[in-house]
Amino acid sequence: GGDWMPHGRFMAPLMPFMYLAAAKGGQAIKRWRLGLIISIMCIMANAMDVAKYEMADSFEKRWSREQSTFYMPVAEWLSDHTGPGDPVALSDVGYVTWYSRIRAIDTLGLTDKHLARVPGGSAWATDVDYVLDKKPAYVVSMVNDYSGNELGHTEFDRQIAGHKRFNEEYE
Repeated sequence: GGDWMPHGRFMAPLMPFMYLAAAKGGQAIKRWRLGLIISIMCIMANAMDVAKYEMADSFEKRWSREQSTFYMPVAEWLSDHTGPGDPVALSDVGYVTWYSRIRAIDTLGLTDKHLARVPGGSAWATDVDYVLDKKPAYVVSMVNDYSGNELGHTEFDRQIAGHKRFNEEYE
């Protein structure tokens, strides 16, 4: 997952290719100095991006570094209250499932063919009835307000609280 480096997480795997391309480009035009300069520029741009991210305080940085304060109470509760094989519906499954060892119904569709193919994309479209048909023992919704920042970045999390069937079948 990329939660450790919000906004820059897709650069990490691309950086080696950028350096290689710069070096090869310099060799191809028989100017090794140009390749060296481009490589140094890539390194400096990356260092400046990291420095900018580290110097600024942001909700995203606190969120990515302090996930245990958000997820650990949920994971501990589920670990104490679920039995073997009890399915639990939730979207942010990584931390919670690793700690609690629950059987997750991943509402983002990363592990479910039907949910992955819902038109509109996993964070912006959902099929609440499909998830409820799987009879989850618990449904974890991550829509909360922490100092003006709404969590619940998936359509499932946004729809579940107002869903008629959910309110009829769950406490």
